[in-house]
Amino acid sequence: MLVSTTEEVNQPSPGTYEIGFEANSSDVFTAIYAHIPGGNFSETVEYSTLPTGDQVYGGTLVIETSNANVVSGSFDFTAAKVDDDFNVIGEISVSGDFTARKRMN
Repeated sequence: MLVSTTEEVNQPSPGTYEIGFEANSSDVFTAIYAHIPGGNFSETVEYSTLPTGDQVYGGTLVIETSNANVVSGSFDFTAAKVDDDFNVIGEISVSGDFTARKRMN
């Protein structure tokens, strides 16, 4: 995801982008992975590329298609799970392909 409180976030063009974290950046994507064991949402374990002390997490997002109807590509990143004191207590590597289509009502 791209999030910015200081400028508008536009649909990205095809290309290679950084996954990580940079506050108020419209160039660096942030990733969150939620593991939901057995479909039980109350046991969800969340991993993210948000900074954790001096540890850096992230990877690469490749957008192959980007138009009014579809955005598609692939991703590969490493993320961390932290405890209530922001200590890293787990890491995960995530990779895959995606296709996001325009919602048709």
